[in-house]
Amino acid sequence: QEEIEVLRPLSDLPLTDTIDQHVERDTNFHLAIARITKNTVLQIVLSSISDLLREGRRRSFHVPGELADAREWHKKIFSAIEKHDVEGARRAMVEHMSQVQRSLDGYKTVIHHDERQ
Repeated sequence: QEEIEVLRPLSDLPLTDTIDQHVERDTNFHLAIARITKNTVLQIVLSSISDLLREGRRRSFHVPGELADAREWHKKIFSAIEKHDVEGARRAMVEHMSQVQRSLDGYKTVIHHDERQ
């Protein structure tokens, strides 16, 4: 329960945050999940690529609507973890990863559109 309470504030992405604050909060949320699950390999991998992950998040949050999507997936992931619903958390994380991929694809579209103007 103590670990869940640590995760709770990190699961939110307040609309009042700047993009950089969102990036840090999002990164810390995922790192905390890795710590809570005691998955040492995941912790090492996430820590070693954290700069790449931050840049990906920074880009994806520039795509219209993606921050709202990320907020919703974080809520779903946290809710499943809070309920100790392993399968629900896994499904929510897989869907969140798909959402992140779509947002990065959307970023490419936004950049190409801006370059043409």
